[in-house]
Amino acid sequence: MKVQRFVSKLGPVVAILLVWLVVGWQSTAAQDTNGITSPASGAVVSGIVEVRGVATDPRFRRVEIALLRSGDENAATFIGRVQSEANGTILGFDSTRYPDGAHTLRMRVVRTDGNYTEYFTPIVIRNGGVAQQDPNGITNIRPLIDGAASGEMRVMGVAYHPALLEWQLWLLPFGKESGATLLNEGRRPFVLPGALAGFVDTTRFPDGEHILRLRIVQSNRSYQDYDQPLVINNARPRTTTGNGFVSITDGQILSGTVRITGVADHPEFVKWQLDLLREHDPQRASFLNWSAFAAAETTQFVRLDTTLFPNGEHTLRLRVVRRDYNYDEHLVKIVIAN
Repeated sequence: MKVQRFVSKLGPVVAILLVWLVVGWQSTAAQDTNGITSPASGAVVSGIVEVRGVATDPRFRRVEIALLRSGDENAATFIGRVQSEANGTILGFDSTRYPDGAHTLRMRVVRTDGNYTEYFTPIVIRNGGVAQQDPNGITNIRPLIDGAASGEMRVMGVAYHPALLEWQLWLLPFGKESGATLLNEGRRPFVLPGALAGFVDTTRFPDGEHILRLRIVQSNRSYQDYDQPLVINNARPRTTTGNGFVSITDGQILSGTVRITGVADHPEFVKWQLDLLREHDPQRASFLNWSAFAAAETTQFVRLDTTLFPNGEHTLRLRVVRRDYNYDEHLVKIVIAN
């Protein structure tokens, strides 16, 4: 009754505006899906913890994660920030750096005006002083065809230590340290799998069985090595006869930037054109590249940045156009998994 009397004194226009503001605020609040989805509220965690959640906003600037020891905001410990919106993994942290007990994870979604919204998830850290399994190492090499790398490859891995100075990625030809080549290095830790090397040209190395070595160097200059066998086979025979794709096979899983090669030639050649058909639908074709020069031998058609397209199953389409404007089509199905 008090609200009704107050509204009546304001007049109909102001009353409508007030109702609109209240309803609009409630609608916005109802649509807020942000928050930490993992670990779950009250979860018991140990070792390396992956923080997943949703962090979006029309005026998004960054998302910040902190640990409130014993749930006390005055005892907040900053864990990390991410500059991009999230719907999944946000970051990871080493729970062994914090005391066992009941704490709270706090997520802040910061907007461009400096204001933010906070989300809280209580957790229990329970490492019990027991040494955790070492998560470091090379976790993935892409792409591999028949277990071998050729052309360009991407190396993923975990590289973390509380006293990390730097990590290094080496290739040991035929496993010999005397010929080791430094592929990449960095000081940014990867608590969860990250790109240790975006694009390694395997044609720099001989075909055969080699070793990829991840070295974690600590601030006291001591280090630990993590080795992963690697087979390079740049001389493998072409998987197509005549026109078509060479570097990509049907059903291949792609991520990051991938070199697409193939052959496109004809006695009455006019041009070749490469498109990506989203979810195999010709009506949703995305143009990738074209050329008026024939590719009689294996040629790079494009360096495809797969992050520009949604994860899922798609089709690469190569058209070889002739003078009469008829054409041959060559299709290969791919899976984008970034």
